[in-house]
Amino acid sequence: MENKWGKLHIKMGIMNWSSKYWEECLNLRIDNLGENHIKTAIMYNNLSVIYIEIKNYDKALKYAKKSLDILEKIP
Repeated sequence: MENKWGKLHIKMGIMNWSSKYWEECLNLRIDNLGENHIKTAIMYNNLSVIYIEIKNYDKALKYAKKSLDILEKIP
């Protein structure tokens, strides 16, 4: 469900609000599935894309690296 809302905000151009929403979803995902779950990696990647869109490249890189780190650990 959270992905649908986040994607809707991206389409509507509400990137700043969307990033806050996705960060809350990320925290829930970590609480429920753990830091090293593939769905957590996907959430990190989604946040990276949002931060690229709002030109916050430092945060985009941070989340992209976290996503990649998790994906590299998955067999």
